[in-house]
Amino acid sequence: VIFRVGSAVATATKSKSDALDDTQCCPLCGCRFNSQPLLLTCGDSVCGTCVDKCAAAAANKSAATFDVACARCAAVTAGLRVTDGRGALKVNRALADLLEQLAPSKKTAEPAGAEPCCEDCSAKADAYCAVCGLLCARCWLLAHRRTAFASHVKLPVEASKGKCGTHPAKGLEFFCTNDNELLCASCLLSSHLGHKVVEVEQKVSECRAAFEAIAVHRAADMQRAEKTSVHLLQQMAAVKQRHELYAIEVGNVTQQIVDAATAKSKLLIATSTVECTKTCLLQSITQDEFKMRTNRHAQ
Repeated sequence: VIFRVGSAVATATKSKSDALDDTQCCPLCGCRFNSQPLLLTCGDSVCGTCVDKCAAAAANKSAATFDVACARCAAVTAGLRVTDGRGALKVNRALADLLEQLAPSKKTAEPAGAEPCCEDCSAKADAYCAVCGLLCARCWLLAHRRTAFASHVKLPVEASKGKCGTHPAKGLEFFCTNDNELLCASCLLSSHLGHKVVEVEQKVSECRAAFEAIAVHRAADMQRAEKTSVHLLQQMAAVKQRHELYAIEVGNVTQQIVDAATAKSKLLIATSTVECTKTCLLQSITQDEFKMRTNRHAQ
């Protein structure tokens, strides 16, 4: 089976019974859809994890928008807002319904007690992120080393079902800011007494507000950078125009100097010609007088 990851191609050997249909796999990461497929403008669908990664990469570059390139047809879905993340794309309802219909047959084929898999590489999941989903240790480090994901919380795998890892029967309702983890009511009373604890909804709202503030700040930085760039381009154009004017002025002065030198040279040549002619005439008159005096003396 050939999995397409962006423009790269990775190969893996699997039996025919385990081969995944293209319609059930994200064209960017090659993994089976574990979340609702998101529709691109070209008509293909991608998973939310890949869209979140594209948004995070754009946020690290202080960009206000990001693009998603389809690995199947190379079409680009552009102009998506970083603050919206995967919410910038609509869910492919038709494909989601199809996957839901195929889900029971898939589950019956899986062995009982199968362990949750990473949504990026299909390896064993070691942690859960409320934004990124189930991830293995390697994918967690790759995704959350970025500054934009610093506020994401690493949770046990059981949290993907909304249950506490220590008390599976209890739901995760609180967030401890001291330990930076989600809690159930039993964990709150047993091991987090005296800690600063808030409700999950409040923490989600705070994280969303902080992310939006960062996005707005970086967008403002981009606007200032664009204004500075425009100002520098204007200054460069003005300098170029002055340089052209100076070049024209220097050319005119140089031509004037050449013309003056040419005229002076012609005048000197004419003066020298006149002097030479005058000298020759005087010498000619002197020789004639000498001949006349010699003839008179001979007579």
